Amino acid sequence: MKLCFISSAPLLLLAAIGCTAVPSKQARQVNNPSQSNQPAVAQSSVVPSSAASLGPSLAPASLVSAASAVPITQTSLTANPAASSINSAVSSSSAPVSGILSTATTTTKTTTAPVSSTSKTSSAASQPSQVSRSADGFPVPDLSYNLTAAGPVTILMLNSQSSSPQGRFFVDKAARLTSTTVNNNNKLRIDVKSFPENTGYEAYLKQVREACDKKMGGLFDVVMLEATVLGELADCLVDLSAWDPAMGSGFAKGVLQNSYVNKRLVSLPIEADIGILYFNAEVLGKYASTNPPYSFDDIEAIAGTVLTAQRGVDNFAFSGYTSQLSGEDLTAQVAEWLLGYNRSQIVNNMTGLISLETNAVAQVLQRVSTWTTSNLIDPNDFLFEPTEPYSTAVTRGRKHPDSALADVDPPLARFVAGNSLFMRHWASTYSWLLGNDDVRFGWGIGPVVGWDHSVNVGALGGWGVGVYKYSQNPTAAVKVAKWMASREMQYDAVVNAKLRIAPTRSDLYTDKKVCNVLGEDLCAIYANVTPAVRPSSLVGRHYKNVTQIISSGMNVFFTTPETIVEALTKLTIELARELGQTVNNNTDWSVDPPAVGKKVPSHLQIQLMGLCAVILITCATVYLLKRRQIDDGIQVAKDKLAVIAQTAKQEVINKTVQRRADLDFGANEFTHLDDDDEDDLERNDKRGGRPQYSIVKGAEKDEFI
Repeated sequence: MKLCFISSAPLLLLAAIGCTAVPSKQARQVNNPSQSNQPAVAQSSVVPSSAASLGPSLAPASLVSAASAVPITQTSLTANPAASSINSAVSSSSAPVSGILSTATTTTKTTTAPVSSTSKTSSAASQPSQVSRSADGFPVPDLSYNLTAAGPVTILMLNSQSSSPQGRFFVDKAARLTSTTVNNNNKLRIDVKSFPENTGYEAYLKQVREACDKKMGGLFDVVMLEATVLGELADCLVDLSAWDPAMGSGFAKGVLQNSYVNKRLVSLPIEADIGILYFNAEVLGKYASTNPPYSFDDIEAIAGTVLTAQRGVDNFAFSGYTSQLSGEDLTAQVAEWLLGYNRSQIVNNMTGLISLETNAVAQVLQRVSTWTTSNLIDPNDFLFEPTEPYSTAVTRGRKHPDSALADVDPPLARFVAGNSLFMRHWASTYSWLLGNDDVRFGWGIGPVVGWDHSVNVGALGGWGVGVYKYSQNPTAAVKVAKWMASREMQYDAVVNAKLRIAPTRSDLYTDKKVCNVLGEDLCAIYANVTPAVRPSSLVGRHYKNVTQIISSGMNVFFTTPETIVEALTKLTIELARELGQTVNNNTDWSVDPPAVGKKVPSHLQIQLMGLCAVILITCATVYLLKRRQIDDGIQVAKDKLAVIAQTAKQEVINKTVQRRADLDFGANEFTHLDDDDEDDLERNDKRGGRPQYSIVKGAEKDEFI
């Protein structure tokens, strides 16, 4: 298994990852803005860039405007195309390719007045008779489209996409394409329609949907599609594989799989995005180790160690793991958690049936729930207002209470402020972090880990292009869509235009020039991660309700005493009702650890528990210190007594020795014999007796002493 590090780019990059392969234990890239030459955990050639280098989903316009996005003034499409809100609120360019950018820019300021009936767009709104269609309204495929395509093609984009660096790159490339005679490319004309600035993607989708439902043509031909909306709009999109059986060749398998709905290729991925794990390298190295996690065990062990140290210095704002745990982002992470354990799924991609009531699903979700009870995850992360679906990876327009960063989502603000060890976010955030001066610590990235070391996962996101069912020029639209997703376009965008947008062509992830721009770390992650695909393509137009059911159900489970069995049973019933499926309710539950009731503490409770813990530790420390002092005093007293006793004993011994010496001296003095005495002694010996010491002499000895 290989691990790598990713850059911030949408789904495009996923397919093309081919940078240097890294062993499964390889450490992730660490980027330290304060020490650019500091050795990293893994070598990378990532060159910091500003957020302006990001793809359309992260263009400066969207970074600034996402928070204040407003719907288009007119959101309903009338039967008369000339009065439709797309005609009135969306800019239309009738200029040559070279004028697309200026037209798109100026028309974002247009009013919502209907386009006059004499305008090109209005006159083209009626369906031309020359387009051959099947009974269900789809254009009949022209297998020679690459040579026969001619005429105008209108591409529908968000303003943040058309005005981004990638949008300008596209305009320049379109001009070059239509100026060549190869494959009759000079017979094409490419126009761009963009919604007014600050228009959200929800409004974009609504108008495309309404135009399709009313079978309106002549409005646009090619549409930009976020990865999770393909099922919702599948019946409005042409099956591109019917026009060219090799249309899907060269794309990363996991990325392309999401582009199929009911075995129809409804989109070509042009930009990849994926969920990855960011970590604070400085904190990790200080309290734990220099190795990032490779499994749930690692996350729990490392975060537990760091949290204990942070609580010890009264840093209760610090979180072990932060993420976007509400709305669509929570659904994405549920898909990651399930894929990371026994490759479980929300909806079985083979049968299309709900597959939540299994022990594998229960096991992994139950384990993640313990992260909230242990405060590895701040429970408040589940309570933030969900971000707008399909909004950019960075700009959410919500202000985190712990950070002065007002224009990013709360988990990202927490991480940038240095208040989280791990952060699960999107790869498209990578470039934003590189160019952000508020990040004042070393950080690194790696794949989202699974239950064990066997798999690295990441929820799939990104953008693609599809051909509108009621296009007036489907032949040219198919050719333009194929060109937009081509390897040449993706390669030029990264290598020549220096845009950090993740390609979707798998061979580009092994291209050194591509990885030099994107970063070896990101290339490696994209090349080796297993994409966790949300069930958007499987459930079709039901997905908006499905994801709401999943995210709200999981939110209740993670923040209340509800058990995992109760949560999964309820989820299955609600999803089955939405999708019209039958509930079996025959699961033999054997969840380990058992699903116990959970109570998530509030911030105040956490602080009180922390205060009690501090008081308890302080009291214990004082007691042990006093006990140590008493023990030391007793030992000192014992030592002194021992010295006194030894001294006294030595004095007694000395006196005794002296006493004996004095007695011996006295005895010698009184018993000394001169020559006469010796003669007497000899005489006495002859008489058979020895002289005896008298009592007096003994008394005299005592007196002498």
